[in-house]
Amino acid sequence: MARVGPYVVTHTLGQGTFGKVKLAEHTESGIEYAIKILDKSDIKANELTVNVRREIAIMKALNHKNIVNLREVLSSRTKLYIVMDLVRGGELFEMIENRGELDEVLARKYFQQLIDGIDYCHRRGVCHRDLKPENLLVDENGVMKITDFGVSSMKGGSDLLFTACGTPYYCAPEIINGAEEGYSGVKIDAWSCGIILYLLLTGMLPFQHDDMTRLYELINACSVTYPSWMSADAKDLISKLLVKNPDRRYSLEQVKEHSWFRVDYETGDSLGGGEEPARGSAGGGSDSGRSKGSSRSRKHSNPSINSADLPPGSRSRDAPERNGSGSGSGSSRRQRQGSSGAPPPPPPPKNLAPEYKDKDMDIFVRDALPGKPTRKIDEVVRRLEEIDIDCVDDIQCVAETVQTPSKLTQWLEVESKMPSVTAMRITKMFFP
Repeated sequence: MARVGPYVVTHTLGQGTFGKVKLAEHTESGIEYAIKILDKSDIKANELTVNVRREIAIMKALNHKNIVNLREVLSSRTKLYIVMDLVRGGELFEMIENRGELDEVLARKYFQQLIDGIDYCHRRGVCHRDLKPENLLVDENGVMKITDFGVSSMKGGSDLLFTACGTPYYCAPEIINGAEEGYSGVKIDAWSCGIILYLLLTGMLPFQHDDMTRLYELINACSVTYPSWMSADAKDLISKLLVKNPDRRYSLEQVKEHSWFRVDYETGDSLGGGEEPARGSAGGGSDSGRSKGSSRSRKHSNPSINSADLPPGSRSRDAPERNGSGSGSGSSRRQRQGSSGAPPPPPPPKNLAPEYKDKDMDIFVRDALPGKPTRKIDEVVRRLEEIDIDCVDDIQCVAETVQTPSKLTQWLEVESKMPSVTAMRITKMFFP
């Protein structure tokens, strides 16, 4: 038993390559949470700092009943502690492994919750890119919760992604084929949802082979065999999702309008109408994270130990957007917000495009990083050019798209892999 901030940490819930997930109880409220404990030296040694920051940034931006929500991030000299909702239940993978296919009513219920959670992510510019039953938890009330955002992507100025990721059995053809023009993360998630729906209804994968070359051939052929007992409506929906051409593949909006999906469907928005629920502080929240009974020893199923320290000051800067998930009193913060109405929108970014028109990027970077040596300036310019940012107008476009300084900083860190302090200084040029 150990103490981490206001939490008493007890037994291990899961073991990953770079850390553990442990059960923790908040000393004041008595509510239990799951805490990912990451070793900073391991993260740095394996060059996972960007991955860790990415997962934390993404989890901070999301708050939905079908997502394992992040409550707060604590840090010591050697460790990083990510406090998440605790899910008492297990993986959808284990349920299918133990029971085989689900009856259509239960399969539809879980699929509806999956679509609700992923659609929520997409509307906030986040694509999961690694959807699989091992990353879908079901609590004791039958509520599905999506977890493991370690390879997710948060959109900046472009809708197209280029990084190969995901688990082969759930990968879309365009990832396998390495589309040079990039691919849509939204359509990647839609394909994975189609694979998961087939698995829910049949207990099997539509494309399966031990030899990866043969598996890729099957996925590219996109020929699906449906059991005779599957309903015509379910076949039709799956066939609209498992389409090789992403432009012809169903979007999640179209899925939500499909007759099979609409049966007994209630909107997945937590408070209806798309409004988000207030996120409780670590001293009071819902029951979600990964609990005992969800072993993570299988291949492809390690806890998503993809998360590092936040940029200095980012927690305090982002706290109002999270409705109080820090170590202070979340309920009192929500009461203050409720009495005074919604917080005012952030000011728009400063328009620097006219000032730096026809000027080289190194002039802008030199202004953002005064006193830095030429070698440092050249390195930052090179990192920006690698992500097709070769003029101030390009960064201006990103700043106006993400709209807040914290998101611009996160975008610069993740996309260009520049140090957090450098990213923040560039951000301050647009958000003084």
